[in-house]
Amino acid sequence: MKGTLETDQRIAVSYRMTVDEFLAAQSCYLKYTNWKSRFVWLEIALEIPVMAFVVYFMIFSDSGQITFRYNPLESIVMLMLGIVSFIFIFIITPLYISPAFNKWLVENRDSRRFLKGVERDKLVQMTIDANSIVSQVESLPENSHRWDVIIKVVRTPEGFLFWLSTGMGPWIPNHALVSGDEAEALAHLARQCARTFVEAA
Repeated sequence: MKGTLETDQRIAVSYRMTVDEFLAAQSCYLKYTNWKSRFVWLEIALEIPVMAFVVYFMIFSDSGQITFRYNPLESIVMLMLGIVSFIFIFIITPLYISPAFNKWLVENRDSRRFLKGVERDKLVQMTIDANSIVSQVESLPENSHRWDVIIKVVRTPEGFLFWLSTGMGPWIPNHALVSGDEAEALAHLARQCARTFVEAA
C-alpha cells in the first residue's frame, strides 16, 4: 500500500553527487536552518552603534533618564538613529542579510571547495530502513547514522534532506527514488522515526 513501510523493508537509492545536487542540498539546508552569521565579529561590529547610543543617553541624562534639555533636536535625531540601528541589527540582519550572505558563500566559496573535493561527481549509494541510514560515497568509507541522531528531515519538491545533531546530513534527490511509492514510503519512515519531519511546499 502506498505510504507504508514494513520494518524489514529497505529503500536503496543511488545518484551521482554533481554540482547541481550539491547546490540543491545546500539551498535546502540554508532555507530550513536557523542561521546566524558565520562571522561573529560582524554581529559585534553591528552592535557597537547601539551601545554608543546607550552611552550617549546615559551621559546626557539624569539618573539614567533621557532628557532633552541640552539639545532637543540632536537628542531626537540620536534616538531615531538608535531605533533604526536596533531594527537593522536585530531584525533585518538575521532575517535578510545573514541568509543572503550565507547563500552567497555556498554558491561561491563552498561550491568552489566542492569542485576541488573528493566527492565531486562520485556515486552515492544509500540504504534506509527502520533502524538506520547507511551511505557511502564512491571510494570513501561507509557512514551509518541511527535514527536517534536524525533531528529533522525536510521533504522538498527536489528531495529529502536529513539533519544530524552536528549539522547537515544525507541528501536524497527525488530522481534517485525508483517510484512515487518509494518516495511516499521514505516520507512515512522519516515521519515515524525522525524527531521532526517537515513537508515543504
